[in-house]
Amino acid sequence: MIRAVLLVLLAASPALSRAGEPGTAGATFLKLGAGPRAIGMGETHTAVADDAYASYWNPAGLAQLEHPELALMHDQHFEGIQQQYLAYVHPLTGGAALGANLTRLAVSPFDSYNNNGVRTGTVSSDDLAAGVAAAKAFTLPGDGAPSLCLGTNVKYVRERLARNSAETVGADLGLLSKGWERWLGDWARGARLGLAVRHLGPSMRFVSEGTPLPTTVSMGAAVQKTLWDDPLTIALDVIDGRDTRLAASFGAEYWVRRTLAVRLGYKMGQEEGMGLRAGIGVRLHLVQLDYSFAGFGELGNTHRAGISIRFGAPPQAPHQSAKEVLDAAEDMMRQARYYEAVLEINRALQMDPGSERAVKLLKEAHGKLSEGVKP
Repeated sequence: MIRAVLLVLLAASPALSRAGEPGTAGATFLKLGAGPRAIGMGETHTAVADDAYASYWNPAGLAQLEHPELALMHDQHFEGIQQQYLAYVHPLTGGAALGANLTRLAVSPFDSYNNNGVRTGTVSSDDLAAGVAAAKAFTLPGDGAPSLCLGTNVKYVRERLARNSAETVGADLGLLSKGWERWLGDWARGARLGLAVRHLGPSMRFVSEGTPLPTTVSMGAAVQKTLWDDPLTIALDVIDGRDTRLAASFGAEYWVRRTLAVRLGYKMGQEEGMGLRAGIGVRLHLVQLDYSFAGFGELGNTHRAGISIRFGAPPQAPHQSAKEVLDAAEDMMRQARYYEAVLEINRALQMDPGSERAVKLLKEAHGKLSEGVKP
């Protein structure tokens, strides 16, 4: 585990050494982001990463998913640019998950000219990235120790312009940690820390010129609390990279009765693409619809719409410990999913009938339910 963390940090060093040099990387479509939810929160998802879009932001977050999930997004960018993103994640027993994802970007056909400046027609261009992701959750030794998730996303990247194309293989690496309240106190309850290195890989050669991938390193922190018995998430990300100046962004998401989400965010430190982001989401049982808006100054605005679908029940894990079950129950409590938390706590009590932690959580959950909180 320690080796994996060190490898992530070492992999980040090439990007950091060349940070702040705009225009020095290719395949910039990889930096557009994925998912209306994350964009609406100011692109602060390194430490949140708890849905199918984690494949892009921090693949370690895939280990948090309890249900198989399919996500589809359409991005209507400025100047006729369109982006589509598709991701599927399948949780496995033992805190593991596998996933697949696809990104496609296309632009409207534009005029082409010969060496004499004479128009010769139109030319088309499109970009593609297809990846396979995997993640695994670990529990550090010791009573009440925090958990650590590690993940990776290996992808094929291709850019095409008319008859010419360039391709390479890249990778994303990530780690995510939560459950620090047992060591740091109640003030850290619901807090998460994340680190992700995105778009690692060899250069792409277009005709005769090679360009490196836009490697970026992001560090994030997020905390989830309850406000009026509904979940509130606040997140902060700091990002640096090969052709990106050091920048920060922050965002928030608030769910009203776990049905309607309101999201706001702000991105700083960039000449283009900085500013306010906003979005909304609607959850209808296992289906979630999301929309986000982001401004790009004089270039125009972008609009993203997406749908996420969860399937079936979470995988069974008969070897799961009472502590792991209670950790999951605490996550449900922070998300105001009190009925589901009670079921998990009862399962933990069957494994460990004398658990004081389980009894305390059960009383807290019943107290919330007695206040009239609806599922």
